Amino acid sequence: WDFLIADLLKGFVHEEIDREDMQLRSSMKELRDAQIMAFDMLVNFFSEREDEKFHTLVFQSEDKKHLFLCVRFHEQSALHHAEQSRYLVQLDESALQKMGIVLKPKTPHNTAFLPFIPFLRKGGLLRKYCPESLPQDEKQGDKKHGDIEAQAALEAQRVHFLRKVDRIRLLYDRATDIVNCNAMKRWKLMKDYFPLHSHSALTDLRKTWGAMRCILRPQPINKIQGYFGSEIAVYFLFVGMLCMYTLGLIAATCGITALVYIKTGSIHDTVHQFLLGSKFHYHRMAQAVVTLLWF
Repeated sequence: WDFLIADLLKGFVHEEIDREDMQLRSSMKELRDAQIMAFDMLVNFFSEREDEKFHTLVFQSEDKKHLFLCVRFHEQSALHHAEQSRYLVQLDESALQKMGIVLKPKTPHNTAFLPFIPFLRKGGLLRKYCPESLPQDEKQGDKKHGDIEAQAALEAQRVHFLRKVDRIRLLYDRATDIVNCNAMKRWKLMKDYFPLHSHSALTDLRKTWGAMRCILRPQPINKIQGYFGSEIAVYFLFVGMLCMYTLGLIAATCGITALVYIKTGSIHDTVHQFLLGSKFHYHRMAQAVVTLLWF
């Protein structure tokens, strides 16, 4: 039974080197023992790899029924995997002139993407991001200190070339290269796997996007894309445009209805002859044209 479980766990591992390093650590008599061994296998995979570094954190739930493994890509490992997978990264606006890249006039925010290569990072051609975990005042830097060199060194350590969503994508791609997480879920050796939120980034989004006072302001699409990804950003961009055009259609309908009311002076005639009836052909034609343009 122990060897069957061990062979089953090895079947979840994609890389041959990792399968050879796996060892049966304890006797297994029930599913809980197999789950603990699978968890121990994941911890070893991500914490003892010599060729790439991961930040790992192990903890358990308050009821002590579930174990959690938090994995985070080391910045250099993330950049290395971005190079290996030809991951698209955004160029800095100043790099467009240096590289002689000419964008179309309608390109939003002068954005351009290229597959990641070390030359782009060493040449200062990539867009730089501040870590989401740092407070806003720390991201901007402390201007009170007089040591300029120390400030520059500290700022260099804070600069990231990958966003949080980029690191999550690269981590998911690398983790699924190591183990088959979906198969482990089907065999009930893993409850689930999911990315963690950043409290500081969510707080900033609540202030600039999630509050009622921001309902008439343009959506911060770049921030949404940088945190939730392109698919979620496109969804909210579409919903925002749909709501804007719907408000325009409602405003046009209300305007034409007001003109009919001014002409007739009767709410009854406006409702029953224009909105629900068949009179006022020119006004109804104008309403039809507005509706066709809306579609």
